[in-house]
Amino acid sequence: MPLKTGMPRDVDERKKRKALRKIRKAAMLAEQGLGPPLSDWEKQFLEEVEERIEKFGSAFHDLEKGGADEALSSLQFVKLREIDKKARGKGKSGFKSKGMRMARLNRTRPSHQSPSWCVRVTCRVNKHLRTNLRQNQALDRSSA
Repeated sequence: MPLKTGMPRDVDERKKRKALRKIRKAAMLAEQGLGPPLSDWEKQFLEEVEERIEKFGSAFHDLEKGGADEALSSLQFVKLREIDKKARGKGKSGFKSKGMRMARLNRTRPSHQSPSWCVRVTCRVNKHLRTNLRQNQALDRSSA
């Protein structure tokens, strides 16, 4: 049933406090300068989400984007986690080193677990992802 405008939603107080604590901690860590500085968009995101949680108890309205008792939508939570990692100076934990990937591809598996087409598709996908990663790194270097 869609939520009507003007009807307050009951958000779990613990989840609300937890979200506010994470937002404030990420902002504080960013001010300390442990990692790269936050972009204007990321700063604005933290401010606006904090304001919405304080005012409405939740930072989103569409219940398809998250649980009714949650303070943050699924995507807001993911973005907050990325900002927190950036503020701590940990960076994104995306791709593994080539050595680990090659070891994973070269290990022997029973034929019923891993058909040969699966390994070929994995190699193609990894090659595509590496290409995109290199392009993004080149863009980051040129803009810096």
